Amino acid sequence: MAWIWNRALGGALFVEEELLHADGEIVMVRDITFFSTCESNLLPFYGRCHVAYIPKDGTIAGLSKFARIVEVFARRLQRQQKLTDEVAQAIFEEVKPHGVAVVIQGHHMVDGSDAPLRTTSAALGSLLPTNGKYWDEFCALMQLQGLYGRIPEPGFTAVFQKSPSTPMFTYVEPESLPFKIAKCLCGTTHSGSENGNRSNGHAQGNGNCNGREEMSPAGTSVSGEALRRHDLGAWRKDQQNILEMEEAVRVLIKGMGDDPSREGLRNTPSQYVQNLLKGTEGYEVSLENLASTLKGHEELENVPKHPEPVVYLGVNVMSQCEHHLLPFYGRAHIALARSPGMRPLSQVQVEQVVEAFSRRLQVQERLTRELAVAFSSLSRAAGVMVVVEAYHMCMVARGVQQKSSMTLTLATSGSYDEHKNRTVFLSQIAASRR
Repeated sequence: MAWIWNRALGGALFVEEELLHADGEIVMVRDITFFSTCESNLLPFYGRCHVAYIPKDGTIAGLSKFARIVEVFARRLQRQQKLTDEVAQAIFEEVKPHGVAVVIQGHHMVDGSDAPLRTTSAALGSLLPTNGKYWDEFCALMQLQGLYGRIPEPGFTAVFQKSPSTPMFTYVEPESLPFKIAKCLCGTTHSGSENGNRSNGHAQGNGNCNGREEMSPAGTSVSGEALRRHDLGAWRKDQQNILEMEEAVRVLIKGMGDDPSREGLRNTPSQYVQNLLKGTEGYEVSLENLASTLKGHEELENVPKHPEPVVYLGVNVMSQCEHHLLPFYGRAHIALARSPGMRPLSQVQVEQVVEAFSRRLQVQERLTRELAVAFSSLSRAAGVMVVVEAYHMCMVARGVQQKSSMTLTLATSGSYDEHKNRTVFLSQIAASRR
């Protein structure tokens, strides 16, 4: 694989005479952004990579080339620890420093939009923790630059909140010692708990059954019209339907140039299909279902002449772009104008409505409008305004690679069709962030 390093570095190695006799002076490149796809579930993970090395014989690398190395290894089916190891190994073999250390902070879409960052590390040569002072110095430099919490030693994964804190938990990955393939942390379980089966990195054993009930004979096919007549929830759980989806995923993996039968990908079709079905559960919920939960709720009667609206800020949104089958996630903010006959909604009910329409193949503009219509129907409010702010993985993964770009959409009805009312609510959203 040396050709990969050569392609990435492009010969960008230089000898600095001033460094020929330097001893243990660390060079660090921080905040190299990356985007990758977890081979366990085909869901994105992305974040930042930090690289440090100690030059040997005055040899240094062009700093921009480290970003190229990270990109070369990130743009394939990966696991975070394996990506960390491969970047460290590439730099060590090509630049030939005294030592190299790599830290990656990754956000995994399988964990949800509010999940803590996973932090992994790899080290070689004089920067190995067993060599003492240089690893300690590297950790001190990382914290000086704002990395929160403790850097895990190679072979460990630490899970950090996105704000200054200690790790929520740290656990060992015995197979993730430098440059051995680690077991993927992205299983079917969610953030904050370990996978159920550490022997293969997945909570679901062999990935063939998962407790699914066979509900139709093998070979059954259902047309679009017949599907509309079927109970959609039953069809989505149909064993034959699921097996066909898993086989389609194997075809996709093979088309990428990888082997769907190799160990790291063996359970991927099952994991991906389960995540896809979980992420589109909203198809099984209708507006009528949601309305039935509000029957018997008290309606507002005595409403002041100029009542304050009912406001719900920062409701989680996790959806999937129907154009690219990539996630988008963020926050929804809802305002309901009080009126006689209005049905107040609890925070839980609001979250259920947002989830019902988010967990489908969507575009953000349509999602925002559907939420406005749903809240208007369910609450009978005099006016409704919905604002959705979201980050789109299709903006990160594809050509433009805009990792910080956010999309904002809004939809209104009733009294919120008036400009002044919209402005007031937008100001409330802004004030909530101060």
